[in-house]
Amino acid sequence: MGIEKSLRETNKGIKKEHEKTRDEIKKIDSRSDILASLKKVSKKISEIPTSHPQFPKLESYKKELQTIIEKLGNEDVVKAVESLQSSIAQIKPVEIKETEIDTNPIIEQLKLLLDKIEPIKLPPFKFTDSGRLMVAEIGGGGTRNVNTVDSAGQDVNVATEEKQDALITELEKKADLTETQPVSDSDLTSGDQKTQITSPSGNTAEVNSDNQLHVVMEGKVDDGNSTATPLSANATFTGTSIETLAYALIVISIYSDQESATDGLCIEFSTDNTNWFDAECYTISAGDQKIFTYQPEARYYRIKYTNGGTDQTAFRLQSTLKKTYSKPSSHRIADNISSQDDAELVKAVLTGQKPSDGDFVNFQATTNGNFKMSLEELENDISVNSNTQLKTTLFDSSGDEVSVNDNALAVQILDKDTGNRRTVVAPNSALKVVETTRLVGTAFDNGTKDTNFWTETVTGSGSVTQSGGITLSTGTTADSTTQYDSIRKARYVQTAPHEFRSIASFTTEGTANNLRRIGAYDDDNGLFFQLNGTTFSVGYRRGGSDTLVNSGSFNGAVSEYAIDTNPHRMFIQWNLSKAFFFIDSELIHTVTFTPATCPETRTFPIRIENNNSGGSTSDVDFCAVGMTIIRFGKIETEAAHKFINTNTTTICKYGAGRLKRILNVDNAGNITIYDNTSATGTVIATIDTAKALGTLDFDIPFSNGLTVVTATSAKVVVIYE
Repeated sequence: MGIEKSLRETNKGIKKEHEKTRDEIKKIDSRSDILASLKKVSKKISEIPTSHPQFPKLESYKKELQTIIEKLGNEDVVKAVESLQSSIAQIKPVEIKETEIDTNPIIEQLKLLLDKIEPIKLPPFKFTDSGRLMVAEIGGGGTRNVNTVDSAGQDVNVATEEKQDALITELEKKADLTETQPVSDSDLTSGDQKTQITSPSGNTAEVNSDNQLHVVMEGKVDDGNSTATPLSANATFTGTSIETLAYALIVISIYSDQESATDGLCIEFSTDNTNWFDAECYTISAGDQKIFTYQPEARYYRIKYTNGGTDQTAFRLQSTLKKTYSKPSSHRIADNISSQDDAELVKAVLTGQKPSDGDFVNFQATTNGNFKMSLEELENDISVNSNTQLKTTLFDSSGDEVSVNDNALAVQILDKDTGNRRTVVAPNSALKVVETTRLVGTAFDNGTKDTNFWTETVTGSGSVTQSGGITLSTGTTADSTTQYDSIRKARYVQTAPHEFRSIASFTTEGTANNLRRIGAYDDDNGLFFQLNGTTFSVGYRRGGSDTLVNSGSFNGAVSEYAIDTNPHRMFIQWNLSKAFFFIDSELIHTVTFTPATCPETRTFPIRIENNNSGGSTSDVDFCAVGMTIIRFGKIETEAAHKFINTNTTTICKYGAGRLKRILNVDNAGNITIYDNTSATGTVIATIDTAKALGTLDFDIPFSNGLTVVTATSAKVVVIYE
């Protein structure tokens, strides 16, 4: 009876203690408390006598429970818990005899503890075969291993049972191990413990000799804004909208075998993926590989490319997104800079230190935005004499210093058109300067054509009208022609270049079976601009045979010139060896003569013509406002003379010249003077020398030659150029 009473008291204590323990289990929220409670339950099971009817089952539970305690934190513990829960679920509360210890509270506590394990277990954590706690599926599937037990299975350092819960708490705080919560050496390493980052494919992160983790911020090729499919003429490629928030730089590589449309390559940005704006646009030249870089300017971007007017056969567009900023592009110093090159805008302030007090000041600009310099402050052997004369050091094209005597500044002046014409200094150190002289041509004032200077030739319904300028019209009669020529020629004198000047407009657009020319030329020789149908050319003539250079093959500032219907300044300069063709002061072509191709003379009249052919009835207009030929130099040259004292025909000069004067040395006879190389054609003068004794001044030009016919014993001296 004493034993039974004692057991009854024991069971009452067990129930009372069970109620308290049950409440405590419900409040458990950490693995350390679970471990402690499980160990208590295990200890209680160990105290059950072997004679107890529940002993065999409780003993088996104890073994499974020990496995759970050892594997807590490993994925395998889940299976052990489930197995033990399944076994316990089969036990129903039994009626306890007064002679037995009440085991129901133990089983209920065990159930509660097992249920507690599930909610707070961390499925990603497990132990590897080498005894390391594995943290999986962090940072895109990589793993981080923490050494917790040695090869013999013994707990070491941080991963001991007493400290395991603290370790798990720290790991939970550092859930983002790859970026936002980097783990330092002091976090996870102590003694033999190490941290290892492994990718799903088994690749291990590298640490360099300085114990620094090797990190790569990978970019990617944006396939939605890349293409290698050629575009047809004027077609457009529009890329796919991409969010740019994760990237620092957009790199565009592009090649096309055909030129794009004007500003054909555009990078577009949008804040809402609906409304787009062009950040930068470029024109892509044919056959030119280009690289462009952009920083994202809004949340979304895309590439838009519009082809030019020719089908592509090769097109490569690739867009690359980079997570780090890099140098925009590379450019060799020796390469020319194009307006279509990629560039960064840089603003800088230049400062200088004042020698007086050492303060730094900003340099200034002039009112027009030029860099401001003050010669008044030049000192220290820079000025020659108290700042009134600047000492200058000259260098040649090779970079070598040029010696200048007596502090004189040597200056070379080049022309703006060709860059290779140089001024000349005479032996007396004077700069050679030439005057310009108008030789042939006039302005076309009022509405009256001046037949003293111009002659017209028309056929069909062709006409020449004047009203502040001249207009050559073909009319509508088939094959009508019209031509306007200066009566005189501009005499060429060697070393004195000539220039034809006109303001002209091809008022009617280029028309089939129509030819228009303007310049310094005649039927045999000369230089001219020509529009034949829609083909614009420059040309030169020798012996009636023309040599043409078409637009697209010019060797001047542009290879191709698109002629239009607007007025343009058309100039032609020539000397013995070359001819230069200008439009609106821009040199478009230079001709270098050879003996076989040069005009037979450099003395030309002015001509403008407008001719239909091939049965054309198109009414075509051609207009000019003034046409002249000038000489770069004085009109006078050293005169020649010829004494004639017989009745004869004397050719004094072949070609153009100038009749200065005639000296009548005897008051007898008469003379006739012709502008020709024979006693025919234009008569300059007929003189009765019997009535005109002395000097007869003329100072007039002739174009074709100078022939003098003397009769009735006239005696004269002819002075001419």
